[in-house]
Amino acid sequence: MYRKFLSVLTVLTVFVALFMFSTTNSVNAKSTYKRVSISNVRSTAYHNKSNSGAAYNQSHSRCAFLLKSHPHTSWYVTKKETLRHNRANAVYFYVRSGNKKYSGWVWQQYLTKGGAPFWIKSTHAAAIDVNTGKFLYNKSATAKVPVASTIKLLTIYNVLQKVHSKKYSWNSIVNTSGSGLYNMSRSYACGGFVLKHGVRYTVKQLYQAALIDSSNAAVIALGRWVSGSNVKQVQRMRSQLNSWGLRGNYIVSVSGLDNGDLNGYGYRYPGSSAYAQNTISAHDMAVVARNLLNKYPEVNQTTKINNLKVHGQWVHNVNTTLPGRKYNVRSLYINGLKNGYTPRAGYCLIGSSQKPGHHKLITVVIHDDDMSSDTTALMTHVYKYHSLKN
Repeated sequence: MYRKFLSVLTVLTVFVALFMFSTTNSVNAKSTYKRVSISNVRSTAYHNKSNSGAAYNQSHSRCAFLLKSHPHTSWYVTKKETLRHNRANAVYFYVRSGNKKYSGWVWQQYLTKGGAPFWIKSTHAAAIDVNTGKFLYNKSATAKVPVASTIKLLTIYNVLQKVHSKKYSWNSIVNTSGSGLYNMSRSYACGGFVLKHGVRYTVKQLYQAALIDSSNAAVIALGRWVSGSNVKQVQRMRSQLNSWGLRGNYIVSVSGLDNGDLNGYGYRYPGSSAYAQNTISAHDMAVVARNLLNKYPEVNQTTKINNLKVHGQWVHNVNTTLPGRKYNVRSLYINGLKNGYTPRAGYCLIGSSQKPGHHKLITVVIHDDDMSSDTTALMTHVYKYHSLKN
């Protein structure tokens, strides 16, 4: 009986202690911050001074978010309040992110005036004015890195050269024979547009499959049509880069696949290592894209297509910045250009746009998990801070 009494007494003591602690904390929370003044201010951009601090609700009883979780965000201040805390006054700003998803009260000492420096996740990036050739943005743009399927633009350039020579036409038949191409086109990892035995494909059809569907088999077949063999097309790609003054690049693959993927299909470049891959810079890919659009602007008539039926098969564009897609920004007038992905290159996107009355713009982002949103952010940034008007 005595033990039971002690147990009940202990429980009651703990309960009373917790209640008093809770009540005391509640009183302290209410009395910790006392408003001295509050006023509206003209909307002004600020950014984080460091990774310290947090934003709170107005009563300062709940943390809204940590500033370190938003290191590259511009905060727009619209209100200012002075609070009294521990016999001292402190000024707090009411901030809101540009996309209006995050807001709260932040101690002014955690912020510094001015918008956050422009930042994108891309490891390597570039932007170029197509009309003038002037680079408008660079981020580690000269490093030689894998670029996945964006390299297909080189072979597309060569295809257009041959078609425009007038010795051949879009209706010319391309030889797609060989088990390597057929098997590749059916591969889960490397396929897409399926090549069928006994079917004759035109240059136009494979050009559409290569640009819209990023078909590896289609672009390899086109390369063989241009140069006579896969090896000779790789050599042509190298020569083409050198003719534009783009040196120090390493090209072994027409499609952008590395040898780890090509080994099983017979398209490994002779003398290259088992896992060799193309390496070229974001800067040089911007120049490749610029030369393509300058000489053959009609390429955008194909790169802007979301879905198309080609020889009885639907091909689908994975570029989600195009009109009607998730990451499109209507005011940017995006019309291409080429996506790419391999595990080592990451997500890559060469974007193209032309606002009415402006020069054409090309952006390149490489190894970027946010390639679509970063592409539109980079385009928006360039149009805002550089004059591209005709």
